Amino acid sequence: MSQSFGLPASLVLVGLILMCPSSAAQKVDVVAAPTEKQLRADYKKGVRKKDPALRIEAVVNYSNATRELEEEGGAEKLVAKTLAGALDDDDMGVCNSAMSALAYGRHVETVIDACDETLEYLRNIMEKTSTRPDEESRAQYRGALDVYRVGCAVLGNYKDDRSIDVLETELRALRPGSGIESIARKLVQPVVSALLELRSVDAVEIVIKQTAVYSASTLGGSSPQEKVLEAMARNLHDALVSFAVDVERAPPAFTKNYQQDWHKWFKEHKKLFLAKLGKLKQPPGPIPYQRPGMMDNPRSSNRPQRP
Repeated sequence: MSQSFGLPASLVLVGLILMCPSSAAQKVDVVAAPTEKQLRADYKKGVRKKDPALRIEAVVNYSNATRELEEEGGAEKLVAKTLAGALDDDDMGVCNSAMSALAYGRHVETVIDACDETLEYLRNIMEKTSTRPDEESRAQYRGALDVYRVGCAVLGNYKDDRSIDVLETELRALRPGSGIESIARKLVQPVVSALLELRSVDAVEIVIKQTAVYSASTLGGSSPQEKVLEAMARNLHDALVSFAVDVERAPPAFTKNYQQDWHKWFKEHKKLFLAKLGKLKQPPGPIPYQRPGMMDNPRSSNRPQRP
């Protein structure tokens, strides 16, 4: 009779199993991480779903998973183009998810081109829905405005002269007399804030020059046109004030002469800013803080949790 040295029979049996792993223990297979191609296949299935929540989930899952890829971490052009494909979705929650996914770490040229196309698309949506009283149109307008703000913030994060070109084009479209004053007053501030975030001489000067476009000479006027112009001038001034505080230089007050005051301010502090940005070679990191309309805005019910 074999000796068990006083150990219980169950422990003796366990010891025998551990000594003979090939016959008594199961090998654990290591599951390989999915490739980008596999992730993209799942994404394409998801974005074909009728339910917007499922389409948002597909965008967020693909975005998060591609950031974990070993080689370029989601910075490949194909990844950015795949995410940009969801920017023309009819549901603004899906569009917001895609724009947020492009906010950092993606192929630079693809992101800038996508923002260029999408900002115009969003302006058209807001122009069509801004005066409609039904709740669906109002929700579409609010959602498009949120995505527009995110798109501007994305361009402000991709510090490239091409981002400046896109944002300058937006400002031209928002000029008084453009026929879209009803939405322009909401869009001026995110555009100029993004330009100021780029912090080049050209970007800052473009914003300073807008003080002549959004004149405060009719400050205190009572006509609808004068009130709209004043509101747009104040939005521009507020963005410039935030920027001045950020660069630790005292801003001028908002008066009828704010145009001259800001030009003087720019002349005094011009040396603070980069002469040129050039072309950004590597994708930027995350936006350091959330701007209005970013991922955690509670107004949008279909908001992704992270880019």
